[in-house]
Amino acid sequence: ERIKEIKPDEKAEYEITIKNPCKNVLTYELKTMINSSVEGFDVSLDTTQAIIESKQSTKIKLIVKPTDYVKKDDWIEVKVIAKALNKKKPGKISTVTTIKDSKTKLHISNVFHWPRVFKKDDRVETSFKLVNKGDVSARNINVILYVNDEEKNKVENITIPRGGYADISIPWIAVKGKNEVYIVVK
Repeated sequence: ERIKEIKPDEKAEYEITIKNPCKNVLTYELKTMINSSVEGFDVSLDTTQAIIESKQSTKIKLIVKPTDYVKKDDWIEVKVIAKALNKKKPGKISTVTTIKDSKTKLHISNVFHWPRVFKKDDRVETSFKLVNKGDVSARNINVILYVNDEEKNKVENITIPRGGYADISIPWIAVKGKNEVYIVVK
């Protein structure tokens, strides 16, 4: 099976058979090649070299594991290349691993304003923790602070890995009267 769909907390294991069709014992150098700039996966082989007797075969294992930075609907194509020493043409096989059943779940906690008491034209700083309780990373997150339904400031393009958090502080200027603060995460 060369295509696997996994959850973000699982790993894909591919068992690949390397055959020696020749009459001599051959030593194979094994490596992987990734066809994309995906940063959400760790890729490894259980060995980088195999010595195979004439007309025999051996099995190697390719492991593809999502990192904390894997995104929803991410995928990776990995080519396993087996090149016999003293031979010109290597053998190649491609695998594809995709992510399924993933979601981000963002939660705001520990909100506080400094100073706690303020008047018109005072500079106030609202600080809070934005936690990703989902199973994939949250990317390109924008946090907008509203005071009395008017946008006052924002933080853009935040990335939070799964299980991670961002400590955010947003300054703003107080208005006359009551200041009702809303934080919107998009």
